[in-house]
Amino acid sequence: MNPNKSLHFDFLLESERFSSSPLRVRFMIPVVGFLCLAASLVIWQVDSSDSHAITLKKKSLEADIAKLKSSHELVLKDRAEAKELAGQLEQLKYYQHSKNRVGGTLSSLTNCVTRNIQLTELAYSTQMPHPVGAGQSKPKTPLDIAKLCPTNTLEAVNLRFKGRYYQSGVVPVELNNFLAALSGNAFTSLVTQVNRQVDYQEDPSKNRSESKEMDVYTFDINYECLPRRFQ
Repeated sequence: MNPNKSLHFDFLLESERFSSSPLRVRFMIPVVGFLCLAASLVIWQVDSSDSHAITLKKKSLEADIAKLKSSHELVLKDRAEAKELAGQLEQLKYYQHSKNRVGGTLSSLTNCVTRNIQLTELAYSTQMPHPVGAGQSKPKTPLDIAKLCPTNTLEAVNLRFKGRYYQSGVVPVELNNFLAALSGNAFTSLVTQVNRQVDYQEDPSKNRSESKEMDVYTFDINYECLPRRFQ
């Protein structure tokens, strides 16, 4: 006998040969199915937990945003109000340092008003800005600019006289004397004569005075004053 030869005895029957694997197929199929099902359940549980956590975080963020939104609106409102008040304080400082002392000048009116003239209204006020029209010419002087729009350095003002006077005849002698006095040196530091407007007419309610010798007329005089400068 050849020593390199070996004997092999196979005691299995043909009916007992199912697979070369040590695990049977009928055992592997349920195990693999169970593992797949378990893996699916784990993945679903993880996804469900993540989704629930994200939903809770989203609701929490929405609640925080709602709280911060009201606070943010209050902050914006307070900031706008503070800005407006700061602008008003700045404007008041401008007015404080740019006073037009007109009391002494207006006190000279006692030398201009005669016994036949009666003042019923005297107004020294700021002129309202005029809207710029399509056919309006370009402003040439600082006073024209101040009348068109408010600026940080100029403010246009005007002076208005209203009243009545007595005269005999059609020539407004008393009114002309009053206007001549207003154009004197005592008022040159206050009013300008360029754009002066004068309107006078007979007073229908007092057509004749008690003396029956003088007619009663009303007048309305507007002066453009020198602008107030905030510098």
